[in-house]
Amino acid sequence: DGETDDTQSIKNWLASLGEGMSGYASAGRYLFSEPLTGPLENEISLLGDGGRQTVFVYNASVVEDENNVMVDLITLGSHSKVLTGWLIQGIGIDSNKRMEAGSALRICNMRSGTRLKDVIVGTLGTATLSKKLYDGVRFDNCNVLNYDGFEIDVQHTGIIVNGAQDTDSGSDVTLDNGMISYPTVGIHAGGGFGGLYVGQVLVYGAMQYGFLQDNSVAERGNREIILSEFCVLDAASQACVYVNDPLSNSATLQIDAFISGAGWLGGTSADGISIIRLPYGRVSIGSTQVRVSGRHGLYVRERQAMIRISPNTFITDSTEYGIYLDGCPVENVHYQDAALLYNQKGDIYVAS
Repeated sequence: DGETDDTQSIKNWLASLGEGMSGYASAGRYLFSEPLTGPLENEISLLGDGGRQTVFVYNASVVEDENNVMVDLITLGSHSKVLTGWLIQGIGIDSNKRMEAGSALRICNMRSGTRLKDVIVGTLGTATLSKKLYDGVRFDNCNVLNYDGFEIDVQHTGIIVNGAQDTDSGSDVTLDNGMISYPTVGIHAGGGFGGLYVGQVLVYGAMQYGFLQDNSVAERGNREIILSEFCVLDAASQACVYVNDPLSNSATLQIDAFISGAGWLGGTSADGISIIRLPYGRVSIGSTQVRVSGRHGLYVRERQAMIRISPNTFITDSTEYGIYLDGCPVENVHYQDAALLYNQKGDIYVAS
């Protein structure tokens, strides 16, 4: 009913689920006041009536312990045991308390066909809406997992995907049919991960980056990242795509997303695509549009990457240069057939 503390009832419900079982929660707002964990069993379904109908709402007391607003709210899986075959469908997660850290939902060490569908995080709204959740969904060292049909509205990062520091077991996560609105970072590939596919996903109004690739979550290089032609990265304040992945080695990055309006919401030095570090990386840019960037359409500082830009790509209407190579050898960037138009300071600049 959105008023009763249901923490113990939810914990009992989760604890009752064994391998191959299904748990159902009908429409309603279920309050919980401490972090929740799922059973360490395979092939479990958690089902609700819809992401905006069955909503689990965090309601901890901040007065008693300020650490209550710096935790992962719901954790499914564990580093101690690999889990397979889960289905999480038709639930929402929100908070009555403003979080200062932590993810709304952390999926840990789940493998082999785990699926999330219609899992909604936060209250969809505008940049001025008082967001309570900090990070949205974190996929922590998962493998062969699909997240389909989502809306995420949080203060910081919408989706985090990371592997481990000592193994390449984290791989093959698909994100599709989703929207992330007004985050700080939309999608974060945080290190040690390969096989991230971003399908029909809109990231709008990121206060820093629409897509970020680095090693800040796991100290290991990422491997294969695909931002498909169905992905839209729109109106990020610092860069729509920002890559600073110094621990990678010969990683592949495919950028086919529609990229528009870097800097529209502030950040006049914003680039459409920024490649800072990706040692010996192979970058394919097939975006139909990299347009209206507050600084450069494509900015490259990495000296050892090879970059190929499709002849179907328009890099247009940048406030400064279409392509700016800051120490990157011009022979490493194959751009000759791309359409570079109406960039205010010129189409390409090669810094000495």
